[in-house]
Amino acid sequence: MTSIWNFRCKHTNPSLMSGLSGRDEPVVCYCEFLNSRAVRDAGYYEGRPRTRPFPILQLKVTHEEFDADFFVWEGREIVSERMRQAMALDPSEVRYFEIDASQSASLPRSKNYQVMEATVVENVSDVEKSKYGVLPFETDVYLSMLMDGRIGNPIKPENRAEFARTFKAGRERMRARLDFTPSPIEAHSIVMRADASPSSDLFYDEFFRARLLCTEALAVRILKAGCTGVKFVDPSRLEFGVKSRYRTMRGIEEYVEWDYVNGIEITKVIQAIDVS
Repeated sequence: MTSIWNFRCKHTNPSLMSGLSGRDEPVVCYCEFLNSRAVRDAGYYEGRPRTRPFPILQLKVTHEEFDADFFVWEGREIVSERMRQAMALDPSEVRYFEIDASQSASLPRSKNYQVMEATVVENVSDVEKSKYGVLPFETDVYLSMLMDGRIGNPIKPENRAEFARTFKAGRERMRARLDFTPSPIEAHSIVMRADASPSSDLFYDEFFRARLLCTEALAVRILKAGCTGVKFVDPSRLEFGVKSRYRTMRGIEEYVEWDYVNGIEITKVIQAIDVS
């Protein structure tokens, strides 16, 4: 059994959006960051250490029954007070940012949400045994694909030199603003080293920087607290077509099929584990 899990957002019911089934019905969004532009302009989304006050994020959730302890919106990980208490993470492991949810419905407002940002990077993966692809973003290969039309519409030959200069200048400005280079790695199967022993309960891997990971201990704490909206996925089974496995209160469960009527995954226990 793995002792490290991929910390993921679970589709919650009721959802923050409706009308996405393909039927002839309007799309309704129940969630909004009211001052999204202000916090973005202040550098909130750039991933660098915060050295100055930032605008408090104004969250509006209008769904009266939404009570997930964890969800992701506009790339930000939102956690409830109950989940923060269950995780019991040290300030050296995670940063939290205040949220003003005063315009939300009563139930989501009562969750006392905050934005969570994990800060620890560990070296736990066995890259040689793992499976992954390398995305072409921010590379000369990607630039070439943009210009010749393999991505989007082709750039006219007479405009390509100027397009390349603009693209590269923008890329350098982005790198100058960030304290890290966005990971081009697309993980299919993350295998952990036999001697992997992370010092933190919540962290990113040094190589697979796009996947948030956690220890078995953290997963169990959250499960025992009854927190909703989060799932713990076996990181060695991320590839499309491979049945996912999850850490749950019952033990290790494997995906069987999707229940379209109720909008939930059907799973089966393949390894029972007592967490009492």
